[in-house]
Amino acid sequence: MLSLGVGKVTHGELFMLSLTDGWRVILTGVNVLEFQETIMKPLLIPLIVVVIALTGPAFGGKKNRDWQTGKLVDSQRSQNVVGAVERPPVGFDSRRRTNNVYETRDTFIIETDSYTYTASEIVRGTKPANVTVNGPVKFAIDGTTMYLLDDGGKEHKADVTKKVLREASEPPK
Repeated sequence: MLSLGVGKVTHGELFMLSLTDGWRVILTGVNVLEFQETIMKPLLIPLIVVVIALTGPAFGGKKNRDWQTGKLVDSQRSQNVVGAVERPPVGFDSRRRTNNVYETRDTFIIETDSYTYTASEIVRGTKPANVTVNGPVKFAIDGTTMYLLDDGGKEHKADVTKKVLREASEPPK
């Protein structure tokens, strides 16, 4: 944490900068108004521009993606044990208990005219994708990442785990 203090001293002015670990920088004889005008004010606008530039994409609208339409052939949910957490004893019970930690994944299989994609999304406390099996689905591919729009228009991010080239004579199911 950083705090800034300004105060009057009997002979001049005091400028103090406090850091979290107990270190303090104290400048005496510094004209605080002059410090604010010459150093702080010129840095304020560039600092605001940098903050907006860095946080803009995070709060901006959805990125323009190359959306495709495919057929959602299958959607499955699975839970796998990825670790365990040991709980300390509680009250008069001196036994230690171990709880498994699970990872929940939704897997989607989407067919297009030229490819069949398998993608997997880790579900983290959000509602699962509201999709209709054997129905049309909009998706976009960006490298190994798939963005899927569910029936409600919510965007889901999944990892492409398999991409199979469809044979020319094989019609979409």
